Amino acid sequence: MDGGRRLILMATTKIEIDSDLLDDLRSRHPGKPDQALIEDLARVELGFAALHDAQTRNAMTEEDAMALALEAVHETRRSA
Repeated sequence: MDGGRRLILMATTKIEIDSDLLDDLRSRHPGKPDQALIEDLARVELGFAALHDAQTRNAMTEEDAMALALEAVHETRRSA
């Protein structure tokens, strides 16, 4: 048994970033390493993209949303 430990290999890439942007990030998150700052931003961006994709896939027309809302109101009234 390995005691639940795993070796995780990470590929790294060198990037250039505007020094003013990096300074702003550092001031907002003091003590956090630059790599963590940039990785966190990448995760946030990917999260927003995933949210947008999900919203696009599950979008309803206003007419469909209204029909669903009316059905929920009627169902609530029937069960009351």
